[in-house]
Amino acid sequence: MSKKAAIIVSVVLALVFTVLVTANANRRFAEATRTVEVVQTTQYIPAGAMVDPDDIKLVKVPDEIAAGLIQDPDKVVGKITRVGLVKGQYIWEDTVGPGLPCRPGYIEVHVPTDLSSSACVIAGDRVNVYPINKSAVYSETPPSTKPLAEGLRVLHSYDQSGQEIDPVKRSVLKEVATSGKNVAVSVALEVPKDMADQIVKFASHKAIYLTKCPPDRSWGEE
Repeated sequence: MSKKAAIIVSVVLALVFTVLVTANANRRFAEATRTVEVVQTTQYIPAGAMVDPDDIKLVKVPDEIAAGLIQDPDKVVGKITRVGLVKGQYIWEDTVGPGLPCRPGYIEVHVPTDLSSSACVIAGDRVNVYPINKSAVYSETPPSTKPLAEGLRVLHSYDQSGQEIDPVKRSVLKEVATSGKNVAVSVALEVPKDMADQIVKFASHKAIYLTKCPPDRSWGEE
């Protein structure tokens, strides 16, 4: 092979090698930058709430972090949240499911509260429900401290404007102290039907005091 031919072959091989390296680099870059659409919340959604179309949107994320995230809005809309979802949160496959907010044999009962008697609960918390015997508070006989019900789920927690309390916003203590926002004035409880009449009776007289239970293991478990 002549010297000229050897040079030409070397140049061709170098070009082929360069093309292969570039193509491989481009492929790796494309894989690293490939994105998929996943479902993201547009606002706070409390635990036990049904997801509406306006509550979510599709956003692009790197493919490598999309595993386990819901990509189809139809798998979310109309489903019930098992945990509270803050604004801007990606939705994992096990955080929503079918069903109604109340389980069979339960009904939703709203009780009026204030900053203290609400125990600062939000949807998804569990509470014990204590009756307040106002006439016995100042009597010589100590009032009973036996709860009406224990371990009830909180379905909703509303502030004075009727808005569901967002746990992120509630963390701003200055706003709570100065404006009264994010203070629960009405708490919706999931109540067994056979207990509802007693709880409604005391709630109608604003004689309910809530205490918070340890965190629930998961929505829907006993």
